[in-house]
Amino acid sequence: IRANICRSITGQNLCLTIIDTWERSFKMSEEIKLINIAFELCGIFLCIAEMVAVCIGAKIGKSTSRYFIAFFLSLMFYLASNISGLMFRGANGVLGFYAVRISNFCEFFFAQLLSLCATLYFTFTVDKHRKMKRLYIFTGFYYALQLVLLIISQFTNTYYYFDEDSLQSKNSFCT
Repeated sequence: IRANICRSITGQNLCLTIIDTWERSFKMSEEIKLINIAFELCGIFLCIAEMVAVCIGAKIGKSTSRYFIAFFLSLMFYLASNISGLMFRGANGVLGFYAVRISNFCEFFFAQLLSLCATLYFTFTVDKHRKMKRLYIFTGFYYALQLVLLIISQFTNTYYYFDEDSLQSKNSFCT
């Protein structure tokens, strides 16, 4: 990208100024990072409150409450892994190296699990007697394939990679 921008703009100093401004604009400031963490912590507390409400006070069926609890647990762990990713993003050393990768994997995994819980709940509401077994099998295979691709991409940098500053970047395969 740098080379293409530099070729299309005539002044070298102007080119570097534009690139530096562009790169700095995409780096998250500490204040915004703390605001994001605060909002996500509030989300975790809301998930806990909703799980308590589903278990104690809600007048819903047992199967429906299981789906809601699974949904809120997935959302809670997704938010927690996103918080850990924000905290370790850009960290150096062995701890930063592994913490960013593990939290990134967990973030993608729990997002997929959240989607699976929602899909299974909506399928359950349409098919309360579980007559559409093929749909459940297809859903299981689809999410298993997503998990396999996620695991493969962690080790092969197929979809994204981490630079020397432990910042995630999309690979050229995705652009």
